[in-house]
Amino acid sequence: MHPYRVPLRLIDAYRPKMEPYLDLYCSKPFCGGWTTEEIIKDAKRNQILLWMVFDYDANVLGVAATQVRLEDAPPQIQIKMLAGTNWQAWRHLLDDVIHHGQARGCKKLTFEGRKGWKRRLPEFSVVGSTDNDQLIYEKVIL
Repeated sequence: MHPYRVPLRLIDAYRPKMEPYLDLYCSKPFCGGWTTEEIIKDAKRNQILLWMVFDYDANVLGVAATQVRLEDAPPQIQIKMLAGTNWQAWRHLLDDVIHHGQARGCKKLTFEGRKGWKRRLPEFSVVGSTDNDQLIYEKVIL
């Protein structure tokens, strides 16, 4: 499986491949009202970075969005959204996200997710919860 950071100049070209996963994420109650159109706009404004994961036949298996937050103490990289199929096959995307964050001075990786992620990602600590019944996960990435 191949993770790929989508360059700004190629967002429109890859949009048809990403859109089903963005729509899937936005259909969930925990998305906070974020729409596919808003995700694309945020990516084009360079507020988030979009990632895609391809299988060996160039089929897209998933899409993620991350955001580097240097103003936080300590600086962090957040996974803002994630949607796809066969996640175990592309779990290594987390390594690329971590390296991306470290290269930008981030000291931790955070994301909001269902309770089931606690079992799948035991290296993450649960540091809180949200109003929409999601847990806040964190991993130190020094």
